[in-house]
Amino acid sequence: MKKFSLILIFFFLLFMQRTDAQLLKIGVGGGLTSFQSPALYTNDISLTNGNVDAYGLKNNYHFGVEAKFNLPLFPITPVAFIDYHVLKGTGSGDYTGFQTSLSILSIGAEAEYFVLPLPFVRPYLAINISENNFGKLEIQAPGGATLDSPTQSRIGGGIGIGTEITIPPVNFDLSVKYNSFNLIGKSSGEQSVNAVSVSLMLLF
Repeated sequence: MKKFSLILIFFFLLFMQRTDAQLLKIGVGGGLTSFQSPALYTNDISLTNGNVDAYGLKNNYHFGVEAKFNLPLFPITPVAFIDYHVLKGTGSGDYTGFQTSLSILSIGAEAEYFVLPLPFVRPYLAINISENNFGKLEIQAPGGATLDSPTQSRIGGGIGIGTEITIPPVNFDLSVKYNSFNLIGKSSGEQSVNAVSVSLMLLF
């Protein structure tokens, strides 16, 4: 999986160096990440017999960068992207002292098909594949005790819709996507990690 990430980064840098500026758009921005499953992520922080069984990570945020390669006479726009999801949860009620944190680094490639190339609004359909590197899940317990989990990597994918918006002299890329972060590489009993992301990127 590390080779997958290295290949994507290599092509990202290669195109940045060799592609004409008119054919390359760089996007920088971020947005919201809302997990849909598993319940371990989406439910509020809770305890069962002293064990934390829900992390309260449902609604959080991400930021990232993308490179769009507008190839002449080619109906699909290839995109390379890097997203960093910052996830934090805070306990409530009897468990106010608990805090959770987790990060997911996604490095991937996307294909975008523009369905209506209008002058100022260009909507598109998107499909992507990514390697998702899960950082340590840290649980800060009352009294200063900290628990954490090992890191792991999974191959995921997603689909979505978006649009490029031009408000001279600025260009934006607004998108909504449904991502599964661990389609391939699950361990036995591992539940699917799925989220809806809303992103707004400033294009240069």
